[in-house]
Amino acid sequence: IPPHRGELMYPIPGHLAFAASSARFFKVSIPVAVIASFVPDVIDKGLNDLLQITPYGRYFMHSIPSVVVCSVLVGWLWGKESGWGWFAGHATHLAGDLGSFLPLWMPFVQYDWPPDKNITLYAITNPFRHLFSPEMLSELMMGIWTLALFRFARNADRFSRVQQLICYTGIWAYGLLRVWLG
Repeated sequence: IPPHRGELMYPIPGHLAFAASSARFFKVSIPVAVIASFVPDVIDKGLNDLLQITPYGRYFMHSIPSVVVCSVLVGWLWGKESGWGWFAGHATHLAGDLGSFLPLWMPFVQYDWPPDKNITLYAITNPFRHLFSPEMLSELMMGIWTLALFRFARNADRFSRVQQLICYTGIWAYGLLRVWLG
C-alpha cells in the first residue's frame, strides 16, 4: 500500500530544522538534538518496516513518555546540556509528526493501530518519485529557514537575537501550517 499524502517520504530536513533551531535557540547541544531528532524513526521504523515486530512505524519512541525517559537517561549519562539537547530534538520530532497518527501516551493508553504502511520500503523502491513534490519543497523550505537561523546566529547582539527569533518563529509557524493543511 503506498503511503498517503504527507507520508510519502521521511521529513529529514523538517526534523533537522526543528531540532537544530530549537537547540540553537535554547542554547543546548545541537549535535545531541540532531541525533535525537532521528532516533525515533530509526528505532520505530526499523522495528516495524525492517524487523516487522511492531504494529506500526510509529511506536514507543513516538510517545511523550519516551521523550521524558530518554532525555533523563541522556542527561544522567552525559550531563544536563546533553539531556536538554535530547529533549529538544526528540520533542521537536514529535511536533514535526503531528497531523498524522502518533501514540503520544503509549504505554499508558491502548491504541487502535492504523493499517501498516512500509514507508522505508516505499522510499527505497521509489527514491526519486517525489523529488519535486509539494512535500519535498516544504521540507526544503524548512532547511532554508534553518540556514537563515544559523546565519543570524553568528553574533550575540540584540539585533541578531531578534533575527534568530524571527527565523525560529518562521520554522515553527511553517511547520504548524504544514500540519494544519495535512
